[in-house]
Amino acid sequence: MTFRSEGVQNVAKRFQKLTRGQMRKMHTGDRVFEHGVMFERLANGDGLFSVNFMVDRRRVHRTIGRESEGATRTTAEEFISKTRHEAREGRLALQLHFLEMSATRFGLMSAPP
Repeated sequence: MTFRSEGVQNVAKRFQKLTRGQMRKMHTGDRVFEHGVMFERLANGDGLFSVNFMVDRRRVHRTIGRESEGATRTTAEEFISKTRHEAREGRLALQLHFLEMSATRFGLMSAPP
């Protein structure tokens, strides 16, 4: 018996459109969106990075910064990762709190001081 997932490897996301070379070739007003990261070439020749992604059933839109200010695609990726990590931490904290409250309510654990 074989399973569909056999032979499928967990591959890190790879950018195809939002590469350094492609960003340099862009003209004024061009936009590229990939893996939640958007890059726009501005009229003054600068580039603007922003993100648009979902976390905890909520859409997050943020401007990360301009190329001239030192913002990079990596900066945007790290922001997405950090935001998702903080959301997971928050959910974990809420779940632990809920379990403690339930245990206290049912007499499985003494109430906190």
